[in-house]
Amino acid sequence: MSLRAIHVIFITCSIILFLGFSYWTFNFAAKHSYNSYYIASVASCVSAIALLGYGCWFIKKTKNLIATE
Repeated sequence: MSLRAIHVIFITCSIILFLGFSYWTFNFAAKHSYNSYYIASVASCVSAIALLGYGCWFIKKTKNLIATE
């Protein structure tokens, strides 16, 4: 397995974990009325979106590198 594949798997797992954490904190905040958990939920969603963008950029960048070699 290449380093590129491991990197893509790690990014995918991180996105899934961020979204799961966001879901959990949102539900916890709704039950207990803690505003800090809403902030954590939004921050986690933003992080997942940023990682998705990074993942797309990384895949595009490494496809160009592999094609030129």
